[in-house]
Amino acid sequence: MREKLLEAFKSHATGMISKHVANVEVFLASPVGVAEHPDTIDTIEKELENIAHWHDMLEMSEKYF
Repeated sequence: MREKLLEAFKSHATGMISKHVANVEVFLASPVGVAEHPDTIDTIEKELENIAHWHDMLEMSEKYF
């Protein structure tokens, strides 16, 4: 059970990283195409913070579990 839970968490964290990387790619490819985000740099910064969060969570899970 322990391994299944850890694997599920890792899959979830990896998926969240992929989601936020894709968001940054969209902004970089076509920043004018996303009208509800007028401050592109700020939006990218927030996405990078999300990537860093999930990356850190993965590292901690691997280090301690």
